[in-house]
Amino acid sequence: MKTLYRKEKIKMFLLDYYFGYGKWITILRLIGGPGLILIGLDLYKKGFDKFSVAYSGFCLLYGVYMIFKPYLWVLFRLDNYKTEDIEIKISDDIILLKDGKNESKVGFETFKNIIDKKSYFTFVISKSQRLRIPKRLIETEEQEIIKNRIKTHYNTW
Repeated sequence: MKTLYRKEKIKMFLLDYYFGYGKWITILRLIGGPGLILIGLDLYKKGFDKFSVAYSGFCLLYGVYMIFKPYLWVLFRLDNYKTEDIEIKISDDIILLKDGKNESKVGFETFKNIIDKKSYFTFVISKSQRLRIPKRLIETEEQEIIKNRIKTHYNTW
């Protein structure tokens, strides 16, 4: 069994949150919060009436929320990001995941996409559900199985 650390899980989530959903979402998530703060400050300076001042306050608060949202997500779901010992075995058809108490077999046909990142693989199950596995936990031969699967079954243009 190999250890998957909390810090590593959080890092993979944050990288996927900002850079794992396409160019437009990345731009919105990187620029949206600071942009709303700037708009709120500008509206506050030019505050013509009570509504524009109130709207500027909303923009400021929502901009701050957008900046800290992924960190709050991790903080409120900290139990999902605990350090654990796992064993991973990959064959041509399935991924077998074992921890101290559970064993899961996931067929490759379950995944809508597989994304090869620098230090981990992201297995997309649905729009909101992803499985992230660090490459250091996967044997070289098993990584080749995943890469071949990406080439033959998923469009990566």
